[in-house]
Amino acid sequence: MKRFIILVLAAALSSIAFGQKKSGKLIILHTNDLHSNLTGFSPELEYTPCQTNNDSTLAGFSRIATVI
Repeated sequence: MKRFIILVLAAALSSIAFGQKKSGKLIILHTNDLHSNLTGFSPELEYTPCQTNNDSTLAGFSRIATVI
């Protein structure tokens, strides 16, 4: 019975997805070579994630998010 319900739900959801005529835009952003520097590295007192090139900090997902 569970398999039947899952099958019915999957069919309903797929028919809804294919029934839409709008096409969307998908952008894939790939970042590489961060070497586990999630917050950047340098003296933490100088770290300003929303501004780049104003200190000696390198890398960091905060800066990537700011650029996006």
